[in-house]
Amino acid sequence: MADYFGTTTGYHNNKCKDINVKYSKGTVLKVPILDASPWVYECQLTKIAHQGDGATYFGEIKNILVDEKIGETSYGAIDLMKLNPLSTRR
Repeated sequence: MADYFGTTTGYHNNKCKDINVKYSKGTVLKVPILDASPWVYECQLTKIAHQGDGATYFGEIKNILVDEKIGETSYGAIDLMKLNPLSTRR
């Protein structure tokens, strides 16, 4: 899923519908968020710095949504197995 979302444009297709993933809109920015995500950042693009053939994108976090099952969220206290990110191996 991460590979598909990261390599497929959303300008012409609805990527969530393409692979049957449920989503809703964020509470602050109305951006699409995956319903199954236990931790979500709603970010707004603030600047694009073009560098040669590439670009660096800067954004501002406008809202953070964290499922209460995650528990403690202070630095170093997050239990990644509760978070269950796509990159975690079981």
